[in-house]
Amino acid sequence: MVKTFHGKFGFSCNTHVLSSENGIIVVDPGHYDEELASYLKELGGVEAVLLTHGHWDHIYGLDELKEDYPDVPVYIHRMDCDFLFTKVKLFGA
Repeated sequence: MVKTFHGKFGFSCNTHVLSSENGIIVVDPGHYDEELASYLKELGGVEAVLLTHGHWDHIYGLDELKEDYPDVPVYIHRMDCDFLFTKVKLFGA
């Protein structure tokens, strides 16, 4: 089953949760809010996070997700890994 969560932060980001009897995968956690956190708890956790690429709007909620699931593995193409360790300024802040 695939469930899509839409970001509410003034930018377009969709986070997808793939769930089956084999586990739960979060794809592109561009946001991580109470709705998404509650849904993941209902499912019983997260087995993996898949980042399709490293743009900030696809990874913005990753740190918060990792606070709830610190041991969950995160997968991203090696050419996008640097995005995970680069701070960005948002909305002219």
